Amino acid sequence: MRQIVCAGALVLMIGVAGPSAFHAAEMDRTPTESQIWELERSYVGHLQAEDLAGLAEFWHGEFVGWPSHATAPVDRSAAAASISSLLESVRVLSFELHPQMIRVIGDLAVVHYLLDWELENADGSRLTSSYRITHTWLEEDGRWRIVGGMSSATHAG
Repeated sequence: MRQIVCAGALVLMIGVAGPSAFHAAEMDRTPTESQIWELERSYVGHLQAEDLAGLAEFWHGEFVGWPSHATAPVDRSAAAASISSLLESVRVLSFELHPQMIRVIGDLAVVHYLLDWELENADGSRLTSSYRITHTWLEEDGRWRIVGGMSSATHAG
């Protein structure tokens, strides 16, 4: 059970529109929206590659988030420590990101997506988990970084 709960930390350190509505909207994305979705995919890819330094580059210096396992929000250093600890016992085998909605307002973007992934625990057992993810991105000096996030488990099996 500990790995199921801790998997939420991995999501952070990583919907209103249904899947069919999203596919239609996918064609209508602005270049900025497409860029941010690619950043989200890259972000989760860094988790899978266990690239902590690369992952930290996505977080703004004032980052705050609330992973599903935590009783309170965490800052950037606590998020990094949590992911580092978690990756000692859990490995991301595969993931699928399902964009749900994005809203870009000037230099701020809010994204919502579903994340399905398969994890392997230290004992070799496998776990499939699904999460709802919200990230808030801020663009400064031409670079988008995550300033806030929250994850919520939808189911595990």
